[in-house]
Amino acid sequence: MLLAISSPHSQDCRACEDSMPLTIRLEDVQRRRIAERFDTTDVLLRSIHAQSANGEIRLLRHVDPYGDTVFNGLQARDVVTEIDELRADVSTDDLSILSGIRDLAEQCASGVHLFLMFYGD
Repeated sequence: MLLAISSPHSQDCRACEDSMPLTIRLEDVQRRRIAERFDTTDVLLRSIHAQSANGEIRLLRHVDPYGDTVFNGLQARDVVTEIDELRADVSTDDLSILSGIRDLAEQCASGVHLFLMFYGD
């Protein structure tokens, strides 16, 4: 079972101070890229930080802006729910980035042997 990898950086918002681009990929068990999205303007990290007081963001708060984070298909279902929470409070421009990440999470949750990868820095 794969778990979200956490780092000390995921608990604060040091990544919000400087641009920390994320590459988000849907990969199969051989780590082949199936689909990919980019968050070059820290939309996800800023949204997570803004919702940090809300206890509903439990998995995405562990996305490491300086390393790699992986979610399996079971976890991806919860990631979809968390992204829906984040989408309620973002601008129209930022909404497209979160929607793209959500699409990858949905594909991961509905597939077999798929993983949602977040590559930081």
